[in-house]
Amino acid sequence: MIPSPAFLHRTHVETRPRRMKMTQPGSQTGRRRATRGGGAQCHGAAETAGGPATSTPLRIRDPSAGCGVPNPLGQMADPGPDPASEPESVFPREVGLFADSYSEKSRFCFCGHVLSITQNFGSRLGVAARVWEAALSLCNYFESQNVDFRGKKVIELGAGTGIVGILAALQGGDVTITDLPLALEQIQGNVQANVPAGGRAQVCALSWGINQHVFPGDYDLVLGADIVYLEPTFPLLLGTLQHLCGAHGTIYLASKMREEHGTESFFQQLLPQHFQLELAQRDEDENVNIYRARHREPRPA
Repeated sequence: MIPSPAFLHRTHVETRPRRMKMTQPGSQTGRRRATRGGGAQCHGAAETAGGPATSTPLRIRDPSAGCGVPNPLGQMADPGPDPASEPESVFPREVGLFADSYSEKSRFCFCGHVLSITQNFGSRLGVAARVWEAALSLCNYFESQNVDFRGKKVIELGAGTGIVGILAALQGGDVTITDLPLALEQIQGNVQANVPAGGRAQVCALSWGINQHVFPGDYDLVLGADIVYLEPTFPLLLGTLQHLCGAHGTIYLASKMREEHGTESFFQQLLPQHFQLELAQRDEDENVNIYRARHREPRPA
């Protein structure tokens, strides 16, 4: 939770994310300079299309404890290293970005589900506190393209609020939602508020370049929304993607195309060296690109 002597509570209702202006790959790909940093690093009952959802027993995984170890509801696993010891470049606090501390609950509609997402704004969470435009673009893409999550093994990186992973779980995926330890409590609350009993969603800490090898390397889908914005983290993220994505898996990355943050160089220079990469969709209004990547086919002997 975010300590504050004057903790405010705000409720904001969004009936449905607006339909965004999309372009097909190969069409106009002009960029506009973003003026605000972003990215996802790191409770109340939600209503779904069929009525109120019941809380699911949440599994929070300690990376040192191995994979798939559920903890009883309400018991947080050892979060691992003190967040203060995490590389600051991986999870910037950006003190002053959210000077006031307050919570805001928003509702978003995707794939017939109403997602109730609480955002805990405050300098302690920084950029992990809010739902960024890239996450909404990615959720819209999954809906418009009817991406099939049923029975798929899914992991989300730098989840922040967890909205992308929560949608994947509601669509039938077996989902692991990850971020640095500081963001896990916010994700936990949103999972409990949205994923009904029987849903397969677990929350755990993952630090790129540090403990990704604790996780299996056979995920069908690897997801990330606005996690490409700090150049020192690019090699760490690349190594994490290489490990997590299964031989026939697919990576979906939605990213605000910020010139000043080196985002374009990651997708145009670094990632294509190791993956087959394609621009799946561009949102002109929000300056968000969605990329799809797969492991390169081995060269014939």
